[in-house]
Amino acid sequence: MLNWENRNYILGSAPVNARGKILVAIPLPQSFAETQGQLAASQRRYLELARERRQVRLTYMTILMALTGLVLFVQHLAGLAALENSDPAGRRPRPGNPGDFQRQS
Repeated sequence: MLNWENRNYILGSAPVNARGKILVAIPLPQSFAETQGQLAASQRRYLELARERRQVRLTYMTILMALTGLVLFVQHLAGLAALENSDPAGRRPRPGNPGDFQRQS
């Protein structure tokens, strides 16, 4: 792009023979620079939102992993408690007296 006498031009060139070149300049509309600035700002905003989206996704996945770990840990503790309260001989404690066992039928 070329700015000449407060006017913007787009340039193009093409080779002619071995040593020549044709140069063409086309004037751009007055609002072209403003529109180009808006496009650049939109692109910057889009990239910023993409970075934020990645951060939100990372945070969400971290929370899900923590919850999964917590659930598995609690399930493991419940399994350990069940093993601790079971008797290998097949007996279970009588209601009201955890030390007194009765045979399961």
